[in-house]
Amino acid sequence: SSLSRGDCMCDSIRDLCASAVGARHLRGFSVMADFTINGFSSFTISEPSLLPGNVDAYSFAGVTLAYDGNQQVTINLSAAAAGGKFQYLNETSAETLSKTDTFDKIQAWLKDVKYVADDVELGNTPVTPAIELKLSASDVTTPKTASVTATINPANDPATLADGNAAVKENGNVV
Repeated sequence: SSLSRGDCMCDSIRDLCASAVGARHLRGFSVMADFTINGFSSFTISEPSLLPGNVDAYSFAGVTLAYDGNQQVTINLSAAAAGGKFQYLNETSAETLSKTDTFDKIQAWLKDVKYVADDVELGNTPVTPAIELKLSASDVTTPKTASVTATINPANDPATLADGNAAVKENGNVV
């Protein structure tokens, strides 16, 4: 005999049954969707600098998401402390960034998001804000959250002096 939605009698092995009929809801219980987040790990950047080779932004291009549902997805990015801002392409930066769309569009959007260090003088002490990525959808019971630490190092910028003249008397001080 062939199986159809609602005809499954194998409640004790629901995963086998779900795959046999392709149903997400079987005999009074539902199979909830879930997310996975890969490639999101702690990172180090520096405050903006004129020095060559300075890296002052982290790209989310290497972060991959998976979702086995079919609902609209919301992604929230936030930083627990000051130190940088999230930026999508060349739009205005913000301390939090959110988007709701289809899963495929969320994944494509995330590849163009960066966390950019604030252009402030840190002195000699790095700042270490916690960065959180949170995914939610109506068919996911508990939102999936991943947190990492960003280390933002101070830059050793070259000193800048204004052009000008100074007069010095012999054995004297600059006047």
